[in-house]
Formats: sequence, C-alpha cells, structure tokens
Amino acid sequence: MLQALQARFPQPSRCGNEPGVRTWIGDFLDLPHYMGPVDCICMNAVFGNFYSLEAALIKASTLLQPEDHVVISHPMGRSWHTQLHERDPQVVPHQLPDKQQWQKLLHGLPFELVTYRDEPELYVALLQVPKGYRFPGAPILLHSKVVAGFGRGSRQLGVPTANMDPGPLHELLQQLPNGVYCGWAQLEAPEVWPDADRAVHKMVMNVGRRPTVNAGKILQALLLV
Repeated sequence: MLQALQARFPQPSRCGNEPGVRTWIGDFLDLPHYMGPVDCICMNAVFGNFYSLEAALIKASTLLQPEDHVVISHPMGRSWHTQLHERDPQVVPHQLPDKQQWQKLLHGLPFELVTYRDEPELYVALLQVPKGYRFPGAPILLHSKVVAGFGRGSRQLGVPTANMDPGPLHELLQQLPNGVYCGWAQLEAPEVWPDADRAVHKMVMNVGRRPTVNAGKILQALLLV
C-alpha cells in the first residue's frame, strides 16, 4: 500500500510549497518537524505500544494547530487490547486509557477529550487542541497587584518571583492558555525608590499552576535583572 501511494503521489520537497503526500517510515516520536503541521493525527491500534503515552501526546501537540484533532482507536476494543497487554507487556506496555485515566493523562497537556467510545469491538478517543489555545491578542498587557506567595521560590529554591493577584485578571486568564511566557515587566515603584526599581526588565511568567508547588491557578513572574 505504501509503495502504491508513493508511486501515485511523488514526494514533495521539505518546504512543503507544492501539493503532494509525504511518506515517512519510523518511530512517531522521531517524525521530523518539517512533516507538519497537520490537521489530524490518527493512531489506530498503536497507542498502547508507545513506551511513553505522554511523550506521544506531546509530540502530536507540536504538529497540530488549535481545533485540530488526534484520533486514538482500536477496532477490537479496550477489553481485547487489555488481554494483549497482559500477554505481552513488553510489546504492549500500556492499556488503552478509560475516561477517568484520560483526564489524568491530559492534565497539563494542550488537549481536551471531546469524544469517548468504549464498546466491545470499538475503542475511540477523540482529542482536540482547544480553539483558544493560541491567543490571537498577543502581545497582551497585564496589570495587577503583587501579592505574597508561599515564599518557597525565594527561601527554598533561591529564585524569588513576583506573584500577581489573578482576581482582577480572571476574564483575560480564561482565554490565556496555561504555560510559560516571556515578555517585559515594570514595577510601579514609589518615587523615593531607586530608578532601577522602576526600570523595564525582561521577564518570564508562569500562567496556570506550579508543578513543584501544589497550588491553584497562579500568575507568577520572574524578572531577569
């Protein structure tokens, strides 16, 4: 089948400026970035064979755009696949996730589970990159009060950060995907403070959560002085 496809559709260049069908044989995790972006990724009867399910999903996310999909399926169903996993866990190291396991697996990843079917002879999990995952309004301006944090960043890690109050920014943060952002920051320092405290500095900001500190949604900036 692959040979017939290659004969019918010549391999396009890496630039991807002309129509064609690209073919590539190898591990999905090693797929070159120039093969993307794509609109949909189908993983039929292969998802449980990945050594790391999270690594496979992260790789898929780098090839997709907002509103694109990943289809993970198996024509024999999850129960049959579980038996295959139990017989040969080296070849099939993972079972197909149930709905609750999907929620846990997707935590922190740019996917939503939009369709889930677990039938005796059919398993389908449809994932989608959220519509607003790429924020079209960038660059954005955030203005909020610096509030006290847990102090773990400065005392325990030696990395002091400015924790901004997310309350006044609630509506904007709903549209802003979780992640680490780069930009510029400036303090509204009193006139009596040194000029350096009122300067504009480069910064990186964590929006969403702190994996190393179990806390709710946060807005945390690190100024690169």
